[in-house]
Amino acid sequence: MCCSCFYGVDPSDVRKQRGSFADAFAKHEENFKHELEKVKTWRSVLTSAANLSGWDSKEIRPDSTLVDKIVKDVLMKLNRGTSSANLEGLVGVDIVDSNYEIM
Repeated sequence: MCCSCFYGVDPSDVRKQRGSFADAFAKHEENFKHELEKVKTWRSVLTSAANLSGWDSKEIRPDSTLVDKIVKDVLMKLNRGTSSANLEGLVGVDIVDSNYEIM
């Protein structure tokens, strides 16, 4: 199960490492100049994460709606491999007719 959430950043900037991401990686390359392969791996992993379908806080407002959508998505994914009995007792989650209601 994977869930990407881009809060306050443009997923394209993450994917292409532009803006503040470019600045951060420039600093990492300086700080890890003897371990550039490590920085290259970080770049690759960040690009892969940004290529995943995810939630963009600039597209879903207000924040409470974003959180509600993410929680429902995660619960749905969890339910694919588990029974609803394993989810009973979670704070803020009521099980209603095999669906989940976020309180």
